[in-house]
Amino acid sequence: MKKRKLSTRVFIIAGSLSFLLIFFCSNVRSNELEKAAARITGDVFVKNNGIQTLKVLADEIGSRLTGSEAAHRAAKYCLDLFKNYGLTNVHLEPFEISGMLPGQAIADVLEPFQKSLRVDSLGFSVNTPPSGLLAEVIDVGHGTQEDYEKVGPDIQGKIVLAGLLDPSDQAKATKEWQKVDYAAKKGAAACMIISGTKGGLTRTRASSFGGYSSIPAVSVAYEDGTWMRRRLESGKTLRIKLLTQNKMIGRVVAENVVAEIAGRGKPEELVILGAHLDSWFLGPGAADNALGVSIVMETARILSTLELASTRTIRFVLFSGEEEGLLGSFQYVKNHESELDKVILMVNVDMTGLMYPGLLDPYGACQIGDKLTEVLPVLAGLGVTRIEARYPYDSDDFNFVAKGVPALGLQGRGVRDWSWGHSYADTFEKIEPDKLNMNTAAIATIMYFAANRPEVLSRRLSQAEVIKYFQEQNLDKILKQEGTWKKLGFPGEN
Repeated sequence: MKKRKLSTRVFIIAGSLSFLLIFFCSNVRSNELEKAAARITGDVFVKNNGIQTLKVLADEIGSRLTGSEAAHRAAKYCLDLFKNYGLTNVHLEPFEISGMLPGQAIADVLEPFQKSLRVDSLGFSVNTPPSGLLAEVIDVGHGTQEDYEKVGPDIQGKIVLAGLLDPSDQAKATKEWQKVDYAAKKGAAACMIISGTKGGLTRTRASSFGGYSSIPAVSVAYEDGTWMRRRLESGKTLRIKLLTQNKMIGRVVAENVVAEIAGRGKPEELVILGAHLDSWFLGPGAADNALGVSIVMETARILSTLELASTRTIRFVLFSGEEEGLLGSFQYVKNHESELDKVILMVNVDMTGLMYPGLLDPYGACQIGDKLTEVLPVLAGLGVTRIEARYPYDSDDFNFVAKGVPALGLQGRGVRDWSWGHSYADTFEKIEPDKLNMNTAAIATIMYFAANRPEVLSRRLSQAEVIKYFQEQNLDKILKQEGTWKKLGFPGEN
């Protein structure tokens, strides 16, 4: 009887000690994270380096069209910064894509009277004949597949006018390249897409997914496009002469920039922070995405120079070719397939910093939201107070999620103004240093947390689990339509 009581006491005491040990260790980890976050945040705001890095990218290097000389200069600039910050394994990973240099784009109304329109080529648009293309304009509304079906054979040989705004439901949105593709399949001579930005600004996006378009495609300023639409709605005929003369330069070399802070305990396990370095050719791409690049560079500097010990290796990757269809991140994932089981987390920053930080966005089907509650108290002072899962599709994190890798984004609070994105107006003065610094401090803290958390946030998912998730999010139809489903190696495209 006494032995049984003694055994029971020993069990209770042991259990209590275990609980206290767990509590103590957890508390120690929390204190260490708080101290690291305080050092990180102080350094970000005192040094204020991020805005200087962004100024070089936006004001001195400027537009960074994938494969261009400016893009190469930007890659070299970031490569040298990584080395100066003391990172290791700093190198470029080149790959090839279709190349283009923007040229002349002119559109003039000839009938019922003469009027010049403000236009710019979409990315990777083919050219009209050197003498221009003369044709009537036909309005296809927003430019969904259903819109094209409604108009029918009247599209043949005409210049299509499409746009204006995508619906709020992303699954129902029709991208510019899809509108151009629908027009080409219906026999249109060219496609004009109305810019959603007021003030005479055109907006450039890809006219084709990963290659050149089948027909010439331009963005027309909001005011000119809506004027054309009103004329057509009133029954008037519009005849336009369109001229586009871009330079198609075949295959060009692009490069991803890679650097590391080696882990001291589990160096084979990776935490990745990425952003795309490329931009379109109209503006210098200050927000999209010199902003994200500056956050990556500052996080690398802080974690390296402050010598904040990392259990896991932190890898920094600046992707190229994002604007043309996430090409750089696709190539990276393809080249590093053998390492993906060891990627604990991928964090992507694309225009992060236009708003004050507000929520953590765990991408994909990996259930990491409950684990992230551990870092929320430390991030609360920066405004990050909640976790809200969405689904990725339009940035480089997508290619990691598609391979079952846990991924995370930092979203802002309030309403983001990006009406001027992909236009001439994406310039340096749009960026607010305090928002940039707060987001940088939050990202650097998240990276430190993920790199030092004793347990992994989630296992990597199987292809079957990823497919099920995409189907649940209604992404499978979109991915099949644009050819991404097959490109990712998923079965059952038809």
